[in-house]
Amino acid sequence: MEKTIKDFGMKIEGARKNKDKKKQEKIIPELKNPGNFLLICRDNIWPETNGEKLIASGIPQGVAYWREEIRKAIPSHPANADEVSMINYFNTVSELRDQVNQVNDADGVDSFSHYLQQNYLSVSNHQDIDVADSAKDVISKKLLRIAKINYPVYENKAEKLLFGIPKKDRSAVRKKQKERRQSANRDDDSPYKRRKKPFPLPKLSSFIRNGPSYLPEGCHAGENEFLSLGIRGVEFGLWMSDKDAQSALDQCYHALRDLAYILDIAPDDISLGGKLALSFGARGYGEVLADYKAEQQLISLPNGNGNGFLAHAWFYAMDEYFEQKFGKSFSQMAELALWNSYTYPAPSFVKEFQQCLMYRNVMITTDEQNDILEQKHQAAIQKSEIYLWKKLQSIMTKPLTSEQQICWDNALQEVYEHRCIAKRDMYFGVNGTNPALEKLSALHKEITGHVIPRRKRISINAALANLHLAEQPYRRATKDIKQIINTDYQDGCWELYRNFAKTPHGEHYDLCEKLARAFDCYIADKLREAGIENQYLTAHSEEFVFQYESGRVVYAIPMGEERKKLNQQFDQLILKMKELGLFHQRNEQENSMTINKENALKDTRKTSIADIRSMVAESRENTEFRCENTANSYNGRYMR
Repeated sequence: MEKTIKDFGMKIEGARKNKDKKKQEKIIPELKNPGNFLLICRDNIWPETNGEKLIASGIPQGVAYWREEIRKAIPSHPANADEVSMINYFNTVSELRDQVNQVNDADGVDSFSHYLQQNYLSVSNHQDIDVADSAKDVISKKLLRIAKINYPVYENKAEKLLFGIPKKDRSAVRKKQKERRQSANRDDDSPYKRRKKPFPLPKLSSFIRNGPSYLPEGCHAGENEFLSLGIRGVEFGLWMSDKDAQSALDQCYHALRDLAYILDIAPDDISLGGKLALSFGARGYGEVLADYKAEQQLISLPNGNGNGFLAHAWFYAMDEYFEQKFGKSFSQMAELALWNSYTYPAPSFVKEFQQCLMYRNVMITTDEQNDILEQKHQAAIQKSEIYLWKKLQSIMTKPLTSEQQICWDNALQEVYEHRCIAKRDMYFGVNGTNPALEKLSALHKEITGHVIPRRKRISINAALANLHLAEQPYRRATKDIKQIINTDYQDGCWELYRNFAKTPHGEHYDLCEKLARAFDCYIADKLREAGIENQYLTAHSEEFVFQYESGRVVYAIPMGEERKKLNQQFDQLILKMKELGLFHQRNEQENSMTINKENALKDTRKTSIADIRSMVAESRENTEFRCENTANSYNGRYMR
């Protein structure tokens, strides 16, 4: 049955389904000579490698993958359009194609670099590597670098990417790979033990929404509704039925309208100047979390829902929207304000936001300061004593009699008690020596027949001087002070980065990712204040919490006063964007929205791991919108 809901709006480039269609329609001509220069390109001279056929014919998977990597390393077109360049390009690519297609084993892969050196490279008088004139448009640095990579690297990459494996067999191959990794994990020496795992997030197959209706009763969202928001274009994955597509449109439309409502901006501002596009069930490579693709200015919602991360992804789009006014995104300006505060004149509202996000002022009383100073003082003394003891232990290795041991211990005690006479500049020129240490050296000669070496006396004397310096009384605090320290959110993000693998777009500690998580919490709070619940817009704002074995809970989200201050900063940011003309004030009448603010949602922020884990089960009881998810598993990765 033919689908009735199809892509609409402007065409969005880069979709795999469009690439596959182009491949089917493309006719590769037979090129036996370079007569028709318009057809001189890599893909015509050397068609794409068919991994499935090669592997079926007995070629190792790693070799088949290597052939395609070598082919892709060749420039797609000649650098110049003149006849000589075209002929040289055609002949060189043809020679490389024939040579590569003869390689059937690992030895051939490892010897290909030598083939390039023998046929196309030469060494000049200055030991520089020159490429033959006839091959300069083909033999690039990338090709030379790839040719030097050993075969096991290609073998591992081909296995990881399932290169040349038919789609029907990939699930079984993945299962075998998983079983092999699990068996490897049982070995204590396995490197898998030391790898960071992705942060675990629950997968939602249905989404609760309680809020105003923006559509007439019985109507669904379609092309007109999204184009009225200024959305540039919408596309759907080939797997989506009309039912799935309509469900995604309805939920996304209400989520975008809810977002515009709580931010108090015009509905068409949600498209960020009419440049934002949407993709449902496509471009996600099996992921189930929303993602913003800057090149296409596109929010991708894999499986048609993005697993409740639409607000998270929309912040990335809004972050880039600042380039229209300032030439840089908001996060880029904040980064420059952080690392180049004296040379980069960042706007004041950016500096204030960055300071609020990362730092906070705390008042430290006199007693607290003195306690900290005392702890540091005692720690410094202990460290110096341990260092001195190691130095003294290193100068006597010969077994001693009981009488010699008593004399030696007394001498050591005397050296320790006279540490106040030790100076750093002793044993250098006219600065003299340490008398107690010299007496110890004389006793050492009586016992062993030789004095303590001069280099060891110098190091022991330095250790004594350091210990004496560490024992000096410190200046006690006399008044309370203000100190700038990291916010709890900043420290939580750092610990999230230390314990869990990075997202597909960067680390958890990246500034833009921190801002996006804080924005997700801000939207959740604004929805709660307005009496709206929309899990399609944001469902995991409270999830980024984990617990150590010791019981300490780490929050990689803003909490308490920090959250209130950040929410105020986001409010100011939206107002500033209105002043700059990037956003506009909403003109809708308040009474046209059917919101019961008296029954505003209660604060559902979680404070324990048990609460967080039960969130998904609690959210499925009263579902207004349902979107069945076709994915069978979730690998834990999420967007930046």
